[in-house]
Amino acid sequence: MTWNIHYYLANQQEGLISTLELSTSQKSFLSGLKDQVRNRTKEVFDEAKRIAREVIEENLSTVSLQSKISNSYLGYLSTAERTEISLLLQNMSKNERDAFRSISPRFWIQGSYKYNTLNQPYHKPPQEMDIDDGTYLPMDIFDNKPSVGHRLLILLVDASLKSLEVQNKHNGWEFIGDKPTCSRLKIPSKHVHIDVPMYAVPKEEFKRKEEALAILKASEAYRDFSMQALSESTQLESDSVYLAVRTEDKWKKSDPKIVADWFAQSVKEIGIHLRVLCRILKAWRDVQWDKGGPSSICLMKCAVDTLRRNPHDGSDLGETLRLLASHLPNQLLEGVRSPDPTDGDRLLFPSANEHSRKETEIVERARDLTSTLERALVTDTKSEALRILQTLFGSRVTNEELIKHRDAAPAYKEEPAKTKPVYISDTMASG
Repeated sequence: MTWNIHYYLANQQEGLISTLELSTSQKSFLSGLKDQVRNRTKEVFDEAKRIAREVIEENLSTVSLQSKISNSYLGYLSTAERTEISLLLQNMSKNERDAFRSISPRFWIQGSYKYNTLNQPYHKPPQEMDIDDGTYLPMDIFDNKPSVGHRLLILLVDASLKSLEVQNKHNGWEFIGDKPTCSRLKIPSKHVHIDVPMYAVPKEEFKRKEEALAILKASEAYRDFSMQALSESTQLESDSVYLAVRTEDKWKKSDPKIVADWFAQSVKEIGIHLRVLCRILKAWRDVQWDKGGPSSICLMKCAVDTLRRNPHDGSDLGETLRLLASHLPNQLLEGVRSPDPTDGDRLLFPSANEHSRKETEIVERARDLTSTLERALVTDTKSEALRILQTLFGSRVTNEELIKHRDAAPAYKEEPAKTKPVYISDTMASG
């Protein structure tokens, strides 16, 4: 017998994709968490700028300065960090102080929440839903170096998240400060964390983009703009976006919008089934590993490469998944390149000659995906096909009637389940 598993994957009530959707309350919590972090970050920056002004205007002594720090949100930092931020504020040059006082944080959502590929975790804990919400700081940049030191700015973002941690200690919120390129706030009871990377962008270019956007919004043409076109019209030059690296005490050029735009364009060219299949590959990964496995962006890149190069019928998710699975092991053996050209030769997954035991195991599980999927499609009964599929995708789907005889399966006439994410503008937001 040959089986068609399209409805097993795509049915909007009982299929796999329906079980990956976040509930309305989960989406609301994630959106509220994002807003809470953004608002607190703006408050922390406002307080720090006020204190920086008072250092000069009131000729603050070290004791007075430390008192003001302790009585602000900066007081949630450790004693050593409060001493450090006191010295940083005291020792600013006039130019540095002026540059710092002119900073007004902006924010831009990124990662799976942005791509609309965020899944319900399978192993809870340790798996979590995540938001990546970049804090963008427009400032003067000289000789490829932002004018305000990144250590001060990292401490301000840390103070924002640490204050929320302490104020929500009764709910188990936890600050994580050992990530090299972001600060993290975990909410274990909700199986959620939010990562806050920090970027410096050139102030004058950013100002021109904001002014252009304001003019556009006031015009009759604004209502005719798609969000993608609006995003492109306000995009900064990628080589002028600098990411703060905590562990190396430096900035490095890095623009997450490159990958976001690459995936949006890929979905536009290949079809909506690309996004659905990326979520299905991630669902397989989350069942097979409670921690680790191939990264989400690695699986997305493999899916895009396969579907660009091979003719396929995107209206049959089962057959298209077979296509992806058949190519995945060799893609992992060859190495998976980043879709971001500014990454140079950086690989999302190393080639075979650099594989450790971890990478070798990932390749073996990718081979198992291929062979197990094939076995499910030709087994004798629907119940056996369902049992085999559950070894790949977990026990979320229980209705074997979603598995159809291939010769009896109707052509696919409805789109895969479309998620309805909490709306977040593609353009950079002030809050």
